[in-house]
Amino acid sequence: MTAIVSVTAKPRAGKPAKSSKPTSKTARKAPAPVSALPDANALRVEQGWQELLERGLQRKTELLRSTEFKTTGQASELLGIGEPAVRKRIREGKLFALQTPGDGEHRIPAWALDPAIAGQATVALLSDVQGGTDEWQLHHVLTTPNGALNGLRPFECLMSRLHLPPSARAAREELVAHLQLPANGSLLEVVRRVVAVDLDDVDGAA
Repeated sequence: MTAIVSVTAKPRAGKPAKSSKPTSKTARKAPAPVSALPDANALRVEQGWQELLERGLQRKTELLRSTEFKTTGQASELLGIGEPAVRKRIREGKLFALQTPGDGEHRIPAWALDPAIAGQATVALLSDVQGGTDEWQLHHVLTTPNGALNGLRPFECLMSRLHLPPSARAAREELVAHLQLPANGSLLEVVRRVVAVDLDDVDGAA
């Protein structure tokens, strides 16, 4: 009996053997349509801005609910006037206040209730920025230490002397002496100029 031998055909010289695996062209996925990419990127950017906006609103709400701010009811007790009168002063620009995101209720910084700030000083500051500055930008400038004011925050230059901590009181006295103003001279005009410059810088950065 003759044995049957299995013979495998050899590839011809010079030609590589065919592979049963799919080629790289077959395995490669088709690229996404170019027209779809900008829409996806725009969506991600929009989502990012929305998240930033929500975090910003949350921080503002938390700040306004802190002890640094007073409600109109608390302000009425501290000022010894009715709550409607407090709201009227806010509308007339005689009392600086910020609105709570969402409900629109006003919150007044504790320093804005100082007798030396509420009234004439507030009217002057707000009249300088009417229609062109966000109230939060003004608050930021008024509460940021300023080198042109000997490191004081602008509102500290306007507060009643007795309501200032000793360090701020000493810094203000140095500033007054440097500017050659009377010992009890007002720094309102100086603050107005400094605030105007800082607000221009804020607007330019935005």
